[in-house]
Amino acid sequence: MTNLHISTHHARHLKLIGIKGAAMMGLLLFFFGTIAPVLFPHLEFRTRCLISGACNSLLLMYTFSSTLFLPYSKDSVKLGYLIFWFCGSILFDIVWEVPLWTIDVVKSTPRMPENAWWGIYWWSYTLSDRLYDQVTPVMVSFEVWWLIGNIPGAVGLVNYRNGKVEQALVLFVICGILQCYNASLYLFMTVYVDNWEPIHPTVLSHFVYWSLNGFWCFSSLTASYIAYDLLIPKLESKKSN
Repeated sequence: MTNLHISTHHARHLKLIGIKGAAMMGLLLFFFGTIAPVLFPHLEFRTRCLISGACNSLLLMYTFSSTLFLPYSKDSVKLGYLIFWFCGSILFDIVWEVPLWTIDVVKSTPRMPENAWWGIYWWSYTLSDRLYDQVTPVMVSFEVWWLIGNIPGAVGLVNYRNGKVEQALVLFVICGILQCYNASLYLFMTVYVDNWEPIHPTVLSHFVYWSLNGFWCFSSLTASYIAYDLLIPKLESKKSN
């Protein structure tokens, strides 16, 4: 436990999973943006967007969870999941913000109606959650807090890269809790405060909403627990020495 690390082969394996996941997400976007309208002209635009969002949610679940089943030692797999989760989730959150911060620019472009659908397909979650569809102040506030909550994770990744594993694990515990808190608070507000009103009343909308938010809540909490589980033995070993 004292020499907790990821081997070079393990790191390459994780990188390959990330590249494949990103490539598949790009292909899904391309398919639903260009090919699906031709193959399925009877499907409404909203339905195609929601199917795209559902496929992306399933892809995210598969990509992140697959890192837990790699053929390495138990502790290495746990650490690999942590590194992959915080790298992937932080990068995803940054890309997720692109439509939000560029919406005014997109609306002002001459050919906006012809190009805006790319953002809608990528951010098809907006079609399942009215708060995001309308870009409300509450939604913007949540997105800002999402970014702030990721700061400990980003610092933790830097610490891990610099060989400060214990400091990195502490920051991963904190960041995982913050991510889970943000996701669970948003779910609580939707169900209890807004009485389900923001969710569009369709099966696909509910699936996209709950699969993405529920997955983020569970995975971030899992990351926090794994970081804690790896940290305690290291602290005990250090104390005994």
